[in-house]
Amino acid sequence: MDSTVVLADGRLLAIERYGQPGGTPVFFFHGYPGSRRDYRLADPAEQAASAAGVEVVAISRPGYDSSTDLPGRRIGQWPADVLQVADELGWETFAVIGYSGGGPYALACAHAIAHRISGVACVAPVGPPGTPGMRRSVGLVYTTTPQPVRTGLMWSMSLLSRFTPDPVGLGLASVVLPQCDRDYLKDQEAAAGLMATWRAAFANGTAGAMRDATLYSEPWGFSISEISIPVSVWHGDADVNVLPSVGESVAASLLGGEWHLLAGEGHVSVLSWLPDILAELGD
Repeated sequence: MDSTVVLADGRLLAIERYGQPGGTPVFFFHGYPGSRRDYRLADPAEQAASAAGVEVVAISRPGYDSSTDLPGRRIGQWPADVLQVADELGWETFAVIGYSGGGPYALACAHAIAHRISGVACVAPVGPPGTPGMRRSVGLVYTTTPQPVRTGLMWSMSLLSRFTPDPVGLGLASVVLPQCDRDYLKDQEAAAGLMATWRAAFANGTAGAMRDATLYSEPWGFSISEISIPVSVWHGDADVNVLPSVGESVAASLLGGEWHLLAGEGHVSVLSWLPDILAELGD
């Protein structure tokens, strides 16, 4: 179900709900660039959440999709927005999943609102600046290029998402994605999910993606080593978008990090482990 939540300052956050109503509450934070529709990429048949007995709410961050832009936002402000959504939904406690560029936002919640968090999973997460492998990760090229180049790349992706139905057919995707990811995207529903999330991401311009690109390369405003609750980190060993060394370093920096290195999985195909991740969070 698509809907929006009105925050105290009048901003809107776009959300989408999946799974079993009344099940274990789980928030899903999308990648970069992405939107709440990233969940459809992770669960093309939309059955994993129900099978795990969880209710998933995916949220589009400010500036993406139909969520109101918030100029000057910081990663550390995200937990306050999440709490407002949780309160609107009547969720006292909840788990969070951060996929790729959503990883820093899941970690921000684990740091700032641990008392409301029942579990945390980071899937192929972006790490703090200086994390080994960050600058060599193909998917983070946007964070290191000059802003005019970054803007051009974002607009190109926006246009491609509107006019190209098959992501595997994109020349860039064929070069960047390992075979395991291309195989995952041969599933028509998964491919449709990727194109849908890109279209939604840029529905109102590139502000959200441009802001995230800057935030990932700047100090986050908190240290992940201070996170006091357990966090499971899941990463494919064939990931080139965010290298496995990034996820491994994130897990090692956490007081309660649990590291899952998944053989033969890439940045997209790692999402095939969503049923296992949801089952862990739903226990």
